[in-house]
Amino acid sequence: MTLEDADFSGRRLDDMSVANGSKLVRCDFRKAKVQGGGLGGGFEPSFYIDCVFDGAHLKRLVPGRASFVNCSFRNVKIEKMMCHEAEFVDCVFSGLLRDVTFSARPWDNERLGRTRNEYRGNDLTGARLEGVSFRGGIDLDLQRLPAGDEYLLVRDAAQVLERARAAIASWPEDELKMDANPPLSVLESDCNSGQKDIFVEKRFLGRLPETVSRLVPLLGG
Repeated sequence: MTLEDADFSGRRLDDMSVANGSKLVRCDFRKAKVQGGGLGGGFEPSFYIDCVFDGAHLKRLVPGRASFVNCSFRNVKIEKMMCHEAEFVDCVFSGLLRDVTFSARPWDNERLGRTRNEYRGNDLTGARLEGVSFRGGIDLDLQRLPAGDEYLLVRDAAQVLERARAAIASWPEDELKMDANPPLSVLESDCNSGQKDIFVEKRFLGRLPETVSRLVPLLGG
């Protein structure tokens, strides 16, 4: 199915379903509220080209095998979206992204027909990222990431985390050690997925302010 210039703006879609190699071109989802369903179901990848999602609220959507090319996600609210087989190229994001995972490593290479999900040219400088993970070997230098004291870019993360582990072991405070271990385990999992550099919120590094203040310089901040 190919759909061009369709207008879904302002619609409430409780169970959106796009699947099986569909192609949406210049479709308008401005201010739509989508609270479930899938954007790329079935075995064949679906494509969104030059589509506009500005002002939309997208929650608990399954991106599936969808490719988004030159799409606009300005002033959006995107929540609880796991992008394990989706890809994004030359897209713009602003607004809030909360509990979102982007991954360059597909779950099912054979059925998807590719070994990598493409991520390049995406602009997230205007977005607020809360609980957002980049995994599977996404090249962060090919994206534009938000700046600010609340974020930290960890280069060569595997080696940095290994040194941080050793430093934490020497801390005399057991409470701080226990606080630091869970977030470091998550970051190590990102590395194990193939991620070279990690972009993280500083507040994610611990419940206690003292934990965060000690970890940030260890991670290069």
